Amino acid sequence: MSDDIKIEGDIDINQALNEFQAKSAEKQAGKTTVTPQFLETSRHEVEGVKFETPSYGVIESYKKNTAKMVQLVMKLSGIKTERQAEYVLLGVVCISVLFSFYLWFGKDFVPTDSRVSDALMLELHPKLAPR
Repeated sequence: MSDDIKIEGDIDINQALNEFQAKSAEKQAGKTTVTPQFLETSRHEVEGVKFETPSYGVIESYKKNTAKMVQLVMKLSGIKTERQAEYVLLGVVCISVLFSFYLWFGKDFVPTDSRVSDALMLELHPKLAPR
């Protein structure tokens, strides 16, 4: 809290504010920050060169909120950015939808003349002829 705020006229409010500031300062002083094990870095020195490596190796996918399909596209295609991988997946979806429409609506069903098909069937299967 800033010390610029002055509340005049009520001593109880000022006293309560001072007590609150004192208690919160004690709590802040008593807090210790605990860093997770995977964020701690160990320092290695090799021939005068210092390296900082994580002590617990965590896969990058756990650090980010990236979809698994995007990660798979990035891994398999060698794409570097998430946005490009998302565009690739969007393109795959569009092509799949267009292909589905082609399969459903692309074939025009033209019925054949039944007399021609009946005659052809009777030539191929004479036992089916009516008696």
